[in-house]
Amino acid sequence: MQIIPTLNFGGNCREATHMYEKAFHGKISCLITYGEANDSEYNPLLKENQKEYIYHSELVLSNQRIIMSDHVDIEFQTCYSNFLTIMFDTKEEVQQAYEIMQTELPKKEKAEPKKQRARQRKKVAI
Repeated sequence: MQIIPTLNFGGNCREATHMYEKAFHGKISCLITYGEANDSEYNPLLKENQKEYIYHSELVLSNQRIIMSDHVDIEFQTCYSNFLTIMFDTKEEVQQAYEIMQTELPKKEKAEPKKQRARQRKKVAI
């Protein structure tokens, strides 16, 4: 039996897939857009820009596969209760991955978790 983590995105799956590939020394084994998939269930629902959203992607890290995709049929909300932990052998590898992710991550997304944590702390303090 295998457990395969699946990550869902709201339109930035392509960027995340490439960033994770670079930061974690992975290999993209599959990257299909909604337009390429030509799924008759989704095609009528797609806005023009969503045709370039990722229908299915697979990233292989060592022997572990991670599946990722963009959602087009539901309103996407960021979830702060799920985590995926990547373990490295050395401190240098951790620092290198961190630096890549800080460089590649859009500024808006870097700041958002800090705001969310601040809101959570306020709720707890009340």
